[in-house]
Amino acid sequence: MASLRAALVCLLVLSAGCTTLASGPNQPDTTTEATPTTPPGVAEDAVDAAALVAAHERSLAGASVHLETVRSNRTAETNGTVRTRVWVDDNGTSRTIEVRERGAERRRVETWRGPAAGYRRGDDQRVTAVRSDVAPATRYRTARLERWLSAGRYTVRTVEDGTPRRYVLVADDGGPPSGERLEADEVRYEGRAVVTAGGRIELFAVTFVTVERNKWGRHVRARTYTYRVVAAGGVTVDRPDWVRSRAQSVGRGQTVGAGTADTPGGVSDA
Repeated sequence: MASLRAALVCLLVLSAGCTTLASGPNQPDTTTEATPTTPPGVAEDAVDAAALVAAHERSLAGASVHLETVRSNRTAETNGTVRTRVWVDDNGTSRTIEVRERGAERRRVETWRGPAAGYRRGDDQRVTAVRSDVAPATRYRTARLERWLSAGRYTVRTVEDGTPRRYVLVADDGGPPSGERLEADEVRYEGRAVVTAGGRIELFAVTFVTVERNKWGRHVRARTYTYRVVAAGGVTVDRPDWVRSRAQSVGRGQTVGAGTADTPGGVSDA
């Protein structure tokens, strides 16, 4: 329990101190604001998660961006973390690195998508082909973001003047992501988002804790999820050596781990 409390405190401290982007070249959200009111999908006492995430994706379209997501799942018996970093350049070329850790186990999957081809490589060094043309939810990793946003009851806490104007959304009530069953005696949902007036979600952080009591005792499960725009503008995506090798092999008529699956076993694109 002490480790769970420490993890939750760290997440809340992180989210409290990240109302601005990390240092580095920034490309501001230039989405036109029809009126100086609230971001798309955001009302004073409610948030339409689908509309807000769609506006977020529109704000990133055509921009170079570096994104990071981290999600964790902790109980008394297990401790798992998935960290994903995404780079997208002005031309739409992207590179994604996902590292999945659970106890002593560690898996790393890297995906590169160019204008005409895409490839993925896992720990076994096997390279497979993946689609290069993907939906914004895959390119910007927003599917899980939308699910967690829709699970909470968000309201506008504060408005920060500036260019662009930023809205701080908070929720202290909610449930599990859509589609999940919930069997618990106690539930705690705490979420926070920093959103520009044009709808770009610069930061989202949520903590979801459930407590279940049965004849075997009290069981606590703590889940956290963060989504962050690390940098916008000035982001470049290089083609890794393993992608060059794969492309050269294809050019010589060889096939190396051919495939088209977008999701390797156990690793989600969402």
